[in-house]
Amino acid sequence: MTRISLLLVAVIVAGAAIPDTVHGADWQQQTESSLTFKALYDGGEFEGRFENFETRITLDPQQSNGGCLQAAIRIASVNTENEERDDALVGNDWFALAKFPEARFETTSIRHLAGNNYVADAKLTIRDVTRELRFPFSFEVTGDSARLQAEVTLNRLDYNIGQGDWRDDDLIGYPVRVSVDLHLKRGQ
Repeated sequence: MTRISLLLVAVIVAGAAIPDTVHGADWQQQTESSLTFKALYDGGEFEGRFENFETRITLDPQQSNGGCLQAAIRIASVNTENEERDDALVGNDWFALAKFPEARFETTSIRHLAGNNYVADAKLTIRDVTRELRFPFSFEVTGDSARLQAEVTLNRLDYNIGQGDWRDDDLIGYPVRVSVDLHLKRGQ
């Protein structure tokens, strides 16, 4: 073998031995994860959650930038503990489940701020609307486990949520506070 061939083999073997933390770690969502929201209805706050959502996360806390967060949220899984409200939320004036069964979230960049704090530029698609979103979050790793937590406030009208008589905020407020609490395990 020539020296160039030996050097090439050495580089390939060395590259194969690089641990996940250099390339980024894949994290798998655990069952105790939650995606919840709070909004105002008739002057009082109500809470809800999406019970069925999937995330794909590649993030290495040793790297200052990079990584990827993605989520697919199944609209049919909305639960506010009020059957009449839940039926309305999946209807055409709200999430329009029949046409848009899923909401999607995807980061376009991630920056490490300090400690466990990050901020991502992301795109969120609900119904037929995609908007850019600043997504601050914390990411804390303990061994092979991690926890990602975030809270953002969205304006429901930005995503055409609440049409017809519901466009007015007399009964239901415009801001919706969304909380993400992901319990994760390092992928194998």
